[in-house]
Amino acid sequence: MNQPADLSLKHLQGLFNIAFTELVHLHTGENESFLLSTANQQFVLKVYRKKRSQRVKVDEEIKLLNWLGHSGIKTVSESVIKHSHDRIMILQKFISGYMLTAPEPRDYQHLGQEIRLLHQLKPEGRDLPQLDFASVIAANWPDIENASFLSDKLILKLNSYKELVQKKFVFSGTALIHFDLHWGNILIDSSNSMVLLDWEECGVGNPILDLATVNTHLMKKASRSELLKGLLEGYQGQFTNEEMNLATMVKLLNLLGHIPSKLDMPQLKDPAAIFERYLGYFQILTDEGL
Repeated sequence: MNQPADLSLKHLQGLFNIAFTELVHLHTGENESFLLSTANQQFVLKVYRKKRSQRVKVDEEIKLLNWLGHSGIKTVSESVIKHSHDRIMILQKFISGYMLTAPEPRDYQHLGQEIRLLHQLKPEGRDLPQLDFASVIAANWPDIENASFLSDKLILKLNSYKELVQKKFVFSGTALIHFDLHWGNILIDSSNSMVLLDWEECGVGNPILDLATVNTHLMKKASRSELLKGLLEGYQGQFTNEEMNLATMVKLLNLLGHIPSKLDMPQLKDPAAIFERYLGYFQILTDEGL
């Protein structure tokens, strides 16, 4: 595929002062990623568009990754950040591994253990946002209410769920929250350890939010209860169905709030259908007990 000039091999060689020999496109989504090779090393290049990623936020993510690497949490560290035209570029050493495409209950149990270790860290002194109602839901809510592809009836229903979680969910907490945990952000390395990727959404808050984030990605699975059970067994925490379902609603509302600003992404060509599907998830959670 043809790349802009600032993503050419020659430009990247000069930008990072590394003798890259090959550039391979890996992924296009909200951001883009590339595999860069030298004669004896490989790197991953993450490219953020400025309109979606503030330089300060990306800088803080890099600092966090380096701190996590020294705190026993496996993630990508030793990152280099560069500013080029309308993009922010992060170069990281390539980690050899694979992503699970069909995780089983034991994998969810392992993930629960990893989340527990993460939540045991003390993030005091780190410049991390508080994951409260204002930042997680309210900040993007005007985009939902003004979305031309949504009916008034659907917005009214979403508002009822927003008011429900605002009234009943406890956002406060001091745990370090990844807030974007799914198997596309988890790499299994050569030692069978989990490497947690993509910390752009992280913050401080109620620890159940990480578990609920995993649960949002289980909503369409017939085996959700079994897989969620494995996750909670690994985490060794005690949460009621109401707490888990409310927290899952929080994450679902958070995900929906990001959609109106990302309509240029190919996977969002029918955003109204996504909102309708999520309404079905809200109903399932409501029926399970709140």
